[in-house]
Amino acid sequence: EWIWSAFSALADQKGVKLNADVFTPPKGTEEREGVPVEPNGFDWQGKIYNGLQPVPFRLIKYLCEQEKRLAYFRDLAEPVWGDHAIKVDVNMVGSARQKANKFFEKNEIPIRLSLRELDEQVWMCPSGKRA
Repeated sequence: EWIWSAFSALADQKGVKLNADVFTPPKGTEEREGVPVEPNGFDWQGKIYNGLQPVPFRLIKYLCEQEKRLAYFRDLAEPVWGDHAIKVDVNMVGSARQKANKFFEKNEIPIRLSLRELDEQVWMCPSGKRA
């Protein structure tokens, strides 16, 4: 549900019609399965995987706190980088996204972070699924 809501919100903004069969979340993610665990872990199906670097951890944590696991770059400055005055750009988010995705892939967690540079948005979704 949370994944489809995020994709629907993005599609609505662009006037794109989505196929629900393509973006159906995998079994188990409907309940917002997968949450960050302080100081550098991620709980997936009751097992905690550690080793996230600080910035990717804070990005994942912030996204998990959002209703649709989606955020605009402008909202990430304070919670992720600890500085409300900085301008968060695609390079900053892209670097954190790549590190988070490597962590998920290494631990065989079927989640990934995706971003859309044009809209300056980043979101969590099942791996292999993109808007």
